[in-house]
Amino acid sequence: MMTIHYFNRYSLKLQTRIMKITRLFLLTSVSFFLINCSSDSSDDPQTQPPIDQTDDGPITSVDDDPVGELSSDNSLLSFSVTTANNPGLKIDADVQVTGNDYKLYFPFGTQLDDLIVSFQVSEGASMQIGGVELTSTNSSIDFTDDFIATVVAEDGSMAEYGFRAESNFEALDEAIQQLMSDNNAPSMQLAITKNEKLVYQAQYGFADLNNTEVVTDDSVYRLASVSKTITAVTILRMVQDGLIAFNDTVFGVNGILENDFGTPPYSTNIENITVRHLLDHTSGFTNNPADAMFLNLDWTLEEVISNVLDNRVLETTPGETYSYSNFGYILLGRVVEKVSGMTYENYVKQSILVPLGITTMNIARNGIDEKWPNEVEYFSQGDNLGPYQYNASRCESMGGWTASATDLAKLMVGIDRRPGVADIINTDVIVGSYFGFGEWGFWGSLPGTSAVIYRINEEFNFSIIANTRVIPLTLNKDMQDALRAAILARTSWPEYDLFTTE
Repeated sequence: MMTIHYFNRYSLKLQTRIMKITRLFLLTSVSFFLINCSSDSSDDPQTQPPIDQTDDGPITSVDDDPVGELSSDNSLLSFSVTTANNPGLKIDADVQVTGNDYKLYFPFGTQLDDLIVSFQVSEGASMQIGGVELTSTNSSIDFTDDFIATVVAEDGSMAEYGFRAESNFEALDEAIQQLMSDNNAPSMQLAITKNEKLVYQAQYGFADLNNTEVVTDDSVYRLASVSKTITAVTILRMVQDGLIAFNDTVFGVNGILENDFGTPPYSTNIENITVRHLLDHTSGFTNNPADAMFLNLDWTLEEVISNVLDNRVLETTPGETYSYSNFGYILLGRVVEKVSGMTYENYVKQSILVPLGITTMNIARNGIDEKWPNEVEYFSQGDNLGPYQYNASRCESMGGWTASATDLAKLMVGIDRRPGVADIINTDVIVGSYFGFGEWGFWGSLPGTSAVIYRINEEFNFSIIANTRVIPLTLNKDMQDALRAAILARTSWPEYDLFTTE
């Protein structure tokens, strides 16, 4: 059918040209006959009409539609799928061309079966798919499967162009969906940046446990201990701004918090704890006999801090021994408040989040009826406390933030030491922390929450969050490993920046 279509089109043009040639021949013959007759009727050169003369002889007739060669140019000059022609599209498709092969990237979840395209081909040529001629800006194409488009030149010669579209990263999506199935996770959400551009956002499953509300890229999750990275960034920024120093002590007359908590005099070495010790989990505070942040859930932060200072002794000298401490990061939150004169949450928003374009992060609320707009519902598996039983809001500076995966991606880009996007912290301040490592990650895990942020060398950052956790605590590592492996396995990426759609 396609061959017949091309043959008929070419035959029509050929017939037209033959008619023109015939007309030219007849006009020439008539002109020649009239000239001869005129010569025979009079020998007086003054009675002869002037004749146009060229080097090749007299021109007797000029066709106003001269016969010329048909063009053989069958080039595809441009091809695009834009939001202007497709209002439901989140961003213009990223079209990558290699020879006659076209690879198109669309955001996760894009419906590929009916997209209006724009294109330009050589003058006089046409573009066809399956023998059907397309009209630029008015033809829709199904990109669900790979296809071949043919550009037909004026003379009937053809060139083929291959098209492949990608919206979802199938291997990655399958791995995440398998993790969800294996761990009974209601939903997961992820974001990937490459060279500071947000190149992939994806979300899977439901925001509620009744499976009625689909999770979106605007959904927010509790971050658990990933919140510590936000506190650490805030402290580094305060050091950069000259508000505090790493070696400043925290307690006592000469300390930042002075004697605001507990009953002085403090026990041995407490007044030697510095800001750096709290950042690095080397303050000497431990979770013996238990983590103070998960006891006495109805107490205020002031009551918790005072109780620890009055009733626990440091097990090691500050700076000597690493011991992961939620309590230490609660103290850093109080440092932020004392120095800034603002609440911890408000200062972080003002000095860190808003400058990075993050406006949807908040400290968690405790009850399910109090959750933030777009916040998911949490599913507890095997925890002693459910997600709405522990005091989430009290965890603020050590584990209380809510955010989307995209919010976390913006944070990562703001501390990545790359030159494109201005960092919130100078490199000379970052190098003294794990943020200065070429590759690093941080996990968060609380009842109903599993979160991971990760940096891969100088090129990639990713974040992934689930609204559940399982015991034993394996989900964080599994999420990290699956996403890291999928990123390193890919050889091609979109070049658009989904941050521009936020």
